[in-house]
Amino acid sequence: MDNIESYVKWRADIGFDISPFNLVDNVVFCALSYTCFKGIIPVLLGETITVKEAIDQFFLKYSEEEINNNGELVLAKTELMKLMANSNRYGQLKLSNYIDLYDEDMQSQFAAFHIEINENYSYVAIRGTDMSIIGWQEDFRMAHEVVPAQRFATKFFNRTLVENKKYYVGGHSKGGNLAVYAASMCDEEVQNKIENIFDNDGPGFLRNYLESESYKKIRGRIVKIVPEYCVIGMLLEHDLNPIIVGSNLEGIIQHDLMTWQVDGCDLNKKDKLSDKAQFLNNVVNDWIKDASIENREAFANDFFEALKAGGAKDFIDLSKSGAGGLEDIILSLSSSKPKTKEAVGKLVKSFYRNSKRLELRSLLRDKNLLICLLFIVMGFIMIAFPKYALFGIGRAITIGIIFYMVYRIYRLLKTKEHVIVIKKTKFLLYLLGEAFVISLLLKHEMLIGLMNNLIGVLLVYTAGAFLIIINVINIIVLVYKKMK
Repeated sequence: MDNIESYVKWRADIGFDISPFNLVDNVVFCALSYTCFKGIIPVLLGETITVKEAIDQFFLKYSEEEINNNGELVLAKTELMKLMANSNRYGQLKLSNYIDLYDEDMQSQFAAFHIEINENYSYVAIRGTDMSIIGWQEDFRMAHEVVPAQRFATKFFNRTLVENKKYYVGGHSKGGNLAVYAASMCDEEVQNKIENIFDNDGPGFLRNYLESESYKKIRGRIVKIVPEYCVIGMLLEHDLNPIIVGSNLEGIIQHDLMTWQVDGCDLNKKDKLSDKAQFLNNVVNDWIKDASIENREAFANDFFEALKAGGAKDFIDLSKSGAGGLEDIILSLSSSKPKTKEAVGKLVKSFYRNSKRLELRSLLRDKNLLICLLFIVMGFIMIAFPKYALFGIGRAITIGIIFYMVYRIYRLLKTKEHVIVIKKTKFLLYLLGEAFVISLLLKHEMLIGLMNNLIGVLLVYTAGAFLIIINVINIIVLVYKKMK
């Protein structure tokens, strides 16, 4: 079904004076917010640049290789950007008030800019979580405190929403959360200029915030949008009935707004969340009943300090760090606080309890869910048994290789065709390989070395399979971030 790229193509020649701003335009603007326009969109009040000019400069400034391998750039929706630049609807819109903060000491990441729709309305687009480890660490901290990005967003609203016009504010993922928080906490004069707040699959809040008068003042202006397989948008506490939209993909990857379905000038709305999304949310809701503030904080600190142990600053660096980086992470996790290990163990129990409520066949058919659960279990094993996990995985893989080679040798011997030289060569190679892996079983040091190299290759491959990394990260956020 159509997505926002299809919509931009279809509406390319129709301006906002003919077809007013709608929910789909909101999603398009949020997608654009993931572009790093640092040094391109003006920072100072009153200075502007058109969408077309900004996008043209972006592609002049950065090569395709840089966009694919730089953690600051990799989330840019490049095909959508090109369509927007060449359309009458978006190309001449003015961009301004750019901000892009990354503070390692404060563990904070925040980026936003204004999009002037016409003389009466502007949209303030707030970027969601980027690929920086600091950005994700700040997300986890939302489970137990008000984070710096929420305060930065509030200050940004007070400083830039100064024109005599109406404003739409919004964001995707963490950006949706920041839009709601800043709209509720900004000065009253600024707050009165905000017509709607668009929370596109953003995580919720702590209970005490939802009970505050500040939140209640703007609650009626919030438009919350989530996909059918909603995970991120159901994290933490929330008290709104969201608009549920269909997606062109399955599983947690539906969080990616590029997969959201469009029906004409509207989103393709659905009646309810999927059963599997409700199952995952039940697992987490059940698990967090026993989780204290100390548990949440201990896990967030231990997990992200482990990711940074090898010197990586973003997930692109992490995927390129190879076996050495993995060893640093495992070593750091093995010395994590007992409360962190206890929290992971409780997750397994929570999944077991809630799995009884879901039909087993339905559960087993969900490949995305099974892959994510496999990662969680493997992570738990690596944390709980760091001295034995790597060797155990290596032994299992080696035994698997032996069985495979035995099977191949059996197939070669069984063939009735004339065994030519090539087949004899294959046969000898299989025998040689079998002797080699058996020797590895007898020499632990060689096996560990082989496993380190193998994992290094897999990590480099994972750098190309970027969507798999996002799935794993989002599941981790699901597990540890949906808390009171």
